[in-house]
Amino acid sequence: MELRALRDDEIKNIFYHHIQHDFPKNEIRPLKSMLTMKHQERYLGYGLFDNQELLGYAFFASCSNSLLLDYFAIVKGKRDQGLGSKFLEMLLKELSSYFIIAEVESTLTTNNEDERLMRTRRLNFYLKNQFKRTNIQCHLYFVDYHIIYYYKETLPDEKIYSILETLYHSLYSPLAYKSFIRINLK
Repeated sequence: MELRALRDDEIKNIFYHHIQHDFPKNEIRPLKSMLTMKHQERYLGYGLFDNQELLGYAFFASCSNSLLLDYFAIVKGKRDQGLGSKFLEMLLKELSSYFIIAEVESTLTTNNEDERLMRTRRLNFYLKNQFKRTNIQCHLYFVDYHIIYYYKETLPDEKIYSILETLYHSLYSPLAYKSFIRINLK
C-alpha cells in the first residue's frame, strides 16, 4: 500500500465517484472550491493506493501549521478490513508536523438510535487512532459536531478553540461565519 498526494484528475474522479456517495450532500464542498484552494496551497488531498487501485482518500483544509480534516473515507467495497486505521496512521506520520482538527458529527443531537451508534463508532475510530477529545462543540451549516484533534502534545481547549476559529475564518467569508458557524467551549 502506498500513500500519495492526489493530482487534480484524481481529485475530480474521487469527487464524482466517491464523495458524492460517501457524504451527505449538505456536507460536500464544491469541486471548484477544492481545486482552487489546492492551487492556492490551502487544501491537501491524499490517496491510499494498492498499485493503481484507490482504497481510501483524505482531504484537509490548511491554514498556517494547522489542518482541518475535511473528508476521510475508505472506498466502498474495501471497508471493514482495517484499512481506515492503517490509512490514518500513514497520514498522521506524513503530516506529523501539523496540528490536525477533525469534526465528528455529534452523538448528542440525533434521536435516531442507528445514527447515534454510527456517530459513536466514527468518534471512537478517531479516538483509538491517536486523536484526542475536546470539550468544544461546533454548529456548522445546520450540523452539530464534536471537535477532536491530533497533535504530539496535549493542548488546552482554549488553544484548540483559537486554532479552530482561525481555520474557519480562513475558509469561510465573514458573512458565512457569522450566519452559519457557532463554536461552543463547555
